[in-house]
Amino acid sequence: SDTTSTPTAGVIPSDKKTSRRKTKSVNYASMDCSAQLIEASPDSKSASSVLQRKQDNYMLAPCNRPMWVLFELCDDILVQEIEVTNYELFSSMVKNFRVSISQGFPHDPSDMRVLGEFQTDDSRREQHFTVSDPLMFTRYVRVDFLSHYGTEFYCTISSIKVFGVTMVDEYNTKTGSAEDSPTQPPPTEASTTSNPSSKSNPTEKPHEGIFGFIRNVFVRDKTEDEKKQVYLHSDEAGQHQGPLSLVTVLHDFDDEDDKDKTVADDVEPAAAAGAG
Repeated sequence: SDTTSTPTAGVIPSDKKTSRRKTKSVNYASMDCSAQLIEASPDSKSASSVLQRKQDNYMLAPCNRPMWVLFELCDDILVQEIEVTNYELFSSMVKNFRVSISQGFPHDPSDMRVLGEFQTDDSRREQHFTVSDPLMFTRYVRVDFLSHYGTEFYCTISSIKVFGVTMVDEYNTKTGSAEDSPTQPPPTEASTTSNPSSKSNPTEKPHEGIFGFIRNVFVRDKTEDEKKQVYLHSDEAGQHQGPLSLVTVLHDFDDEDDKDKTVADDVEPAAAAGAG
């Protein structure tokens, strides 16, 4: 029979927890990345076991006494998911638990903010719980076990894992999204029609980035007519096929220009001889 009291308001029922972890695979509550136990309930034993990967080790405490653990993560993160596991068969399983967090070292539990309350199943497996609102970047996590299943004298917890994103992850996500979104909408046919100078005088168009640099270097010694031809021939290659295709088009254009000059050089002496 269940020896627990009625679940606290706001507890997330067991059917709302995730069946598998979907966030990043880094466990920031692991001693492998330098997470460390700060404090635990006085009646508990081997509390640091919850931060280790050994399934044979576990935190042990009388079920009728307060059971909690406070630990420091190995990085400041936005907590997205929590995993609680109990592999021990001959012990009672914790049921409801509360997770509290703090950015700085918490000298008192009142210094911490409640991240959420969750409810487990009475099963010996990994159980994942999604955090709906991470609240803030945090370094310190406290887990209070509020109730339990079963009638065994001792309650045990094999491991507690915490998953989330670091400040660097968050920054990279935001900057990556900004780079992926276009800064200016592509020109429409109407805007091109309303501004005929964009087609009639290509040399006045702004060319930015690598495409503009390549073209500006290439046309540095060209005449105005040659510049217009270069811009007209290279627009599609530069904008849709990449800088390598742009270079190829420019070299092809230069080769054609050299051929025209060679033909002209051959024609002029021939024309002069015929006239003589």
